[in-house]
Order: sequence, then structure tokens, then C-alpha cells
Amino acid sequence: MTNVGYLVSSPKFLILAIAGALLVALVLVINGFANPGQTFAAGGPAGLVAHYTFDGQDGTDSSGNGNHGTLAGSPTFAAGPSGFGDAMVADLGKYVVLPDTTALSLRDHDFTVTAWVNASAFSGLGGYGGDWAVLGNRGPGGGGSTGLHLVMRDGRPYMGFFGNDLGSDNNLSLNTWYHIGWRYTKATGEMTLFLDGNQIASGGGHAPFIGIGDTFIGRCCETWDSPRYAKGLIDDVQIYDRPLTEGEVASLMNAAPPEPPEGPSGQVVILSSADIGPYAGSVASSFEAAGKTVVYKTPSEWAAMTTADFASYDAIALPDPNCTFNTGPIAAAIANASVWGAAVDGNIIIFGADEQFNHRAGAPNPEGQPFSDSMAPFVVADVGKTGAFVSLSCYYHGKGTGTAIPVLDAFSVGGFTVAHPPGCSNNGHIVETDHPAMNDLTDKVMNSGALWTCSAHNAFNTWPSDFQVLANALGVGSYVESDGSIGLPYILARGASSGPPVITSTVTGTLGDNGWYVSPVTVSYTASDTGSGIDEDASDLGDDDLLSDGDGQSASGTAVDNAGNSATATASDIDIDQTDPDVTVPADQVVSSGDPAGAVVNFSPTGSDATSGIASVTSNPASGSVFPVGTTTVTHTATDNAGNTSEGTHTVTVSLVLDIDIKPGSDVNPLNLNGNGVVPVAILGSDVLDVTTINVSTVSINGSTPAHNGHIEDVNDDGVADLVVHLTPSDFGIDTATPGGTVLTLTLTGEFNDETAFSGQDDVRINGNNENSKGKGGKGPK
Repeated sequence: MTNVGYLVSSPKFLILAIAGALLVALVLVINGFANPGQTFAAGGPAGLVAHYTFDGQDGTDSSGNGNHGTLAGSPTFAAGPSGFGDAMVADLGKYVVLPDTTALSLRDHDFTVTAWVNASAFSGLGGYGGDWAVLGNRGPGGGGSTGLHLVMRDGRPYMGFFGNDLGSDNNLSLNTWYHIGWRYTKATGEMTLFLDGNQIASGGGHAPFIGIGDTFIGRCCETWDSPRYAKGLIDDVQIYDRPLTEGEVASLMNAAPPEPPEGPSGQVVILSSADIGPYAGSVASSFEAAGKTVVYKTPSEWAAMTTADFASYDAIALPDPNCTFNTGPIAAAIANASVWGAAVDGNIIIFGADEQFNHRAGAPNPEGQPFSDSMAPFVVADVGKTGAFVSLSCYYHGKGTGTAIPVLDAFSVGGFTVAHPPGCSNNGHIVETDHPAMNDLTDKVMNSGALWTCSAHNAFNTWPSDFQVLANALGVGSYVESDGSIGLPYILARGASSGPPVITSTVTGTLGDNGWYVSPVTVSYTASDTGSGIDEDASDLGDDDLLSDGDGQSASGTAVDNAGNSATATASDIDIDQTDPDVTVPADQVVSSGDPAGAVVNFSPTGSDATSGIASVTSNPASGSVFPVGTTTVTHTATDNAGNTSEGTHTVTVSLVLDIDIKPGSDVNPLNLNGNGVVPVAILGSDVLDVTTINVSTVSINGSTPAHNGHIEDVNDDGVADLVVHLTPSDFGIDTATPGGTVLTLTLTGEFNDETAFSGQDDVRINGNNENSKGKGGKGPK
């Protein structure tokens, strides 16, 4: 439920607030406020200005906007809420100093702030009140709306700008994680509080916050009192430059922090000493052409930067200060090489010449621009990492073999030495013509045969093994490159793929059961190399098609980069069975039954498969089932271990054959063909045969029908009722000339009331013309 919050304001504060708001409005009309543009992190709600996760146990802003904070009082860190990494342990004098309120889009602006909090105490927080500080400012006192305090006051969510507040009635417990949101909408003056994703209080008519100065996490309320702090844990503080909806606030509670944007900031930082600054144009324009924003830092600013500061840039650049013969222009970079070098985890170019000198306005040698244009995209190509470009200019011109290069200690302490090639080398040779940093460059551009004179001022005697030689200064040393050229390297590169390329295989086909494919299989390959790039001609990356059945098949592809490194990917244990199994079915079966319900019939189909083997053979209906009277088709299915199937059928025919007794009580069933009477025929009942369900009118021997409806009698004294019908022998169709003593088998047919057909057979002996038809012994039918 949403509750309307209460205003905390004395008449004095109210008057000050109104007056202050009018004054602010007048100032805004006259002068206006310029809110700096922000960039926003990918994922999550739009409008993210700053995001402090504390997962790095520092004040880093992970939004990508560079609003980094600084720890004050050495706060410690502990586990945050589930899924949110580390949290800051706040206490008296332990907090984070953030940029000013304007930079964070808090001053005279819409905003939403959210945070996870876990209080260990609601008292003893400093000052006179019970404000547990989450976010506040140091702003000047003496006026309304100048003191930002987003807090828990006496254990309840609370917000205000000084004399202009909103509280809630929700009492929070100690040592419990809560997600709290504070929102301000400038157009309506509405303040809103959220607790665990739900709106809990709101109130309108609040003038905007107009305080200035530093902003703090874990400290507030200095506009009217001494500082107040927080005691407990604070985590995942997010600041937005717009009013978030209730659903958006809830989404921040229910999801772990969004990933930082790809690429630290979209910016490249260049050391801009008095020597470098005027001459950084070619390198700067090349990075700008690659879509980056160039930021210049003075030597003092450079010296004050931390590794985290440098890591917030896509690249660090030390360009040529117009062919300078000493390292003074890069003294700041030499002094803190370990600091900025620790931030470099992307691609690196080290250039032993003077690209800017060869790109001076009006100079006859404008070839420095193509080089930097080719180099810049490579340096920033490793997305999400920080690359580096270092020009050695003419720093070591005239130096002897083995001269140390302290600025390159950033990458390997003592790992690089150089010498100035004798004279002025004008014979640069590109070894790795396909390397991304060498795109569109040729020896003609880079050596004395073209416009760039004195191609190499600094040639390497030693360099780390993870750096790749891109170009040689020919004729000035004895290093033999991969293409057979001899000289000394003067352009080096290191990238994510200075080692072997990355190659992966993908198996595509229709997967059946148990890991078997039931179709042809295609193995395709994907290769990448962000250092020198993939040599398509030397690589074997074409698709492999596996068309035949068989288990344990494999296919391999090979990737070769332009540095000659190679890697192989093998897809193995590929099992293919595209062929249906064989199924062998029984011959058609005919069985008889005395049970109108049918008969149990058994059979044994078999299956075989030469590749994956048989998994099962099933029948429908199954063997051992009761088959009804009539003909039933049985379907047999063989399934192999790959899931392929085949079917076959056979039929089961069940005939209903009943026991009958012609002339019951007679041993030989004599039959007189010349008589005019009728012959009794008994259809014998059983435990499964109810003769009362027989349709008597259908009973016949060769067309002879009953003389009457028959009757029920137990003719064989077995305790089960039998049906006795009387038929006329003259209608049996027996030739009257049949000799006496002949034994014939007669077939009786008929139907039950449900039209189920049946039959039955018994033998008779033909009498002579005058022989008595009455049998011997036994009981005759009634």
C-alpha cells in the first residue's frame, strides 16, 4: 500500500523554503543551470549517472561515466546481499567522497537514488539526530533546499533537502538487508520513498535541491549540523538523472548489478606535456577517427592518477613530441610507469620513430598520419580493455647498444633495450604486412624510398617474447625475421593473440538418441586473433562434411595467424547412424478358441542394426495379449540406439470354434438320411461360454435351420447349461446314395447375438435305409 508521507517542517523552515525556492527560480531564469551530459551503462534502466558496487573495495564508478569516489577514513568491506559482491562497512569517519552534486545530476534536477543498507545501529551516528546517512552533501548552510540527506531517520526511510522533507512510518530492523529508493520529480516537486521495491511514501510541493559541494556515501547533514554518518553496511548505490518507476526500482533490487559497458569509457588519455601537447595532433585525430574521445592530462594530472583512473580509458597514448632528443616530455610517464602500466591489458604498439615529426603541417613527409591511422584501431580493438601506444620519438637518437628504456618498464621491467641505428636508417621494412596495425602501409611509405626519411631512430636490441616484431630496420643488425629479413626491430606489438589464435569447432547435424547423429554432420570452424589477425590462406578453416555411418569419427581445422602462430581444433567422437534397423516379423498366425473373448497369442519378432545396435523391438498389440475373434494386424517396431526406427506387420486371426455333440448320448452319432424327423444337436456350454447368448435362428448345418427355438439342457451332466437345437438331416445336403457305415464330419455354424460368428464340428455315421437311428447307451436329449 502507498502511504502519503508527512512533511517535516517548522514555520521557520517553511518560510525559508518558500523564499529559497523563489530566489532559486529567479536565478534559474536569469542564468540557467547547465547539467553536464552523461553516458549510461548498458543494461538496466536508462539514465544511470553513477554506480558504486564496492566489488573492487574502492570508490570506482562502474557506470562508465567516470564519477569515481575516494575512500575516506579507510572503511573496510564485507559480503553484501546475495548476488551483489562486496559491501562497504560504514562507521563514524568512514565514508566515500564523491564528485559534486552537479556532476551527479542531483542539483536542481530530477533524480532517483537506490541502495542496499544493513544497519548495525540507529544511534551514536554523530551530530544531534538519528540520521543514518546513505547519501548527503557538504553544501553551505543558511538556506532551504541546500542540504541533501537521503537517510534512515530513527530507523525509518527518510529524505530531504533541509527544511523540505519526507518521512515514512516503516520501522526497519537492525542487522537486516533492505533495498531503499529515494526519488525526486522536479516538475511536480514530488518526493517518493521506496522500500524493497515498493513505494511507501510520497508528497508533492518540494522545491528542488540546490546545494553545492562534494557528495558523500555514508555522511550527511552538514548544512545545519556537524556530520552524521552510517553504522553498518552500504552496497550497490545507484544514481539516476530521472524519476524511475516503481517497477524499475524493483528491478534494481531483484537483479545483480548490470555489467559495466564494453570499453572502459570510450576515451583515450594522452600525456600532454609542454613538448607533446602541440604535436599530438596526428595520433589524436587517428583515435578520434576510430570513434574515441581524446582527453589530455598535464604531467601533474597524470602523476595524480591511479591505476583505476588509467583503466577507465580505452587507451593510453604517449605520442611523438616532434622528434625530441631527450625523454623530458614523458618524465611523468616514466615516473609512474608501474601505475599506468598496470592498467594496460589490451593491445600495445611501441614505435621506434617519430610519427608526428613526419606529419607536421607543410612538412614534406606526411607519412606519420597513415601509420597512426592504421595503428589506432588496433590499440583500441580489444573491447573492454585498455590498450597503449608509445612512441619513442627521437629520445634515444645517438645512444649505444643496450640502452635501457624506463618508460617501457610499464610492460616489462628491464625487458626492453634499444640502440640508435648507425647514421639514420632509411630502410624500414614491414615484416607483418597483414597485421591489423599495418593495414594499408607499405615499405614505400615507411622507408627511405618514399617520403619518410630516417625511418628508425630507435631499434630494439632486446624485447619481451610476448611482443611481436612488425617492422625491421634493415641492414643495421643481425636479427633474422620470419620472412628472412635481417636487421633490428623498430615496431613492436602485443595483443591478446600475440600467442596462438583462438579456434573453435561447431558440430551441426540432427541429433538422435544417446549422442548419435541421424543425419550427415558438418563440422565448421571459427577463428579469431586480435593481435596479428588470421592468415586465411595458411589456415584450414573450411567446413568438413561427414556423410557416412560409423562411430568415433573426427574432423580438424587449423588456424594460422599472421605472426605464424597456429592452433588446431578437433571435433572427435562423432557417432553417425543414418540407416534404419532391420525388423523380422513372424508369419501370419491363425488360432482357434472356444472363448468368445478371444485367445492369448504369442510371437517373437527380432531386429538388427549394424551400426549403433538394437535398442528395442516392440509389438502392438504385444505378444501374450488376448486377441479378439477375427483378424488383428500387429505392428512391430525396431529401434536402434541412435533412435532410427523401422516397422513390419503380421496378422493374427482367431476363430471361435465351439464344442458340439450331434445326437447327444450316442456313441457313433448314427444318421438316417431317409427319415423325415429331426436330429438333436447340442452346443456345449462352458465356464467362458454362455449358450443363452447364441442367436438360435442363425444356427445351421449346411443350410439346415432349427425346427424350433431350441432349449437349454445340461446334456453332459457337467453342471453347465447347453443349447439343444433340432435340425432336419434331409437339409444337410448329404447324398442319399452315401453307403451305410460311411463316417462324415459335419460343420455347424452360427452367430451370437452380437453377430460374432462361431463354428463347431462332429462326426456322424450314415445308417442303412432301415437301420435304427437311435444310439446306444447314454441319455438322449429331451
